[in-house]
Amino acid sequence: MSGAVPPPGFYFIDYLNYYTADTFRNGSGDSAIPNFKLKATANVFRFIYVTTQQVLGGFWGMHAFIPVVNLDVTVPSLSQKKTGIGDIIVDPFILSWHSKNWHAATGLDIYLPTGGYDSRDLANIGRNYWTFEPIAAFTYMSDSSFDISAKFMYDFNTKNNDTDYASGQEFHVDYTR
Repeated sequence: MSGAVPPPGFYFIDYLNYYTADTFRNGSGDSAIPNFKLKATANVFRFIYVTTQQVLGGFWGMHAFIPVVNLDVTVPSLSQKKTGIGDIIVDPFILSWHSKNWHAATGLDIYLPTGGYDSRDLANIGRNYWTFEPIAAFTYMSDSSFDISAKFMYDFNTKNNDTDYASGQEFHVDYTR
């Protein structure tokens, strides 16, 4: 239900993610780093506040994601572990519209470079650059329990000043039916 922002009120959601990898592949699909190992755990606290205030007919809301990350990276003869706050995401201006069957939401998520980063390190829990991500999300729920949702996001990444590298722009979509 991408487009279904909750009704006015304060909400808390806790996301727990665990990820492992034992292969780092190059552009040809071949292993680029032998004996590569990665373990990442993130507990992400999401705080949502939806006001009763309406703007352009939509409810005004805001949210923040605060990730606590544990990262363990191993490559041949090197290993590093880090734990701490990752890059925090805020959106001070979410608008959501609701009808019987249709729900829509728009916003601008802002990724703050708050996570630990050092260009000399193997493990970094932050990216060391800002990202501005406009979002549009839609959900249709039929009277017969069929539903379909999509969330469209476009990322504008700034430059990492420690490496002088700009990650460019990204377009991505999440959907379900």
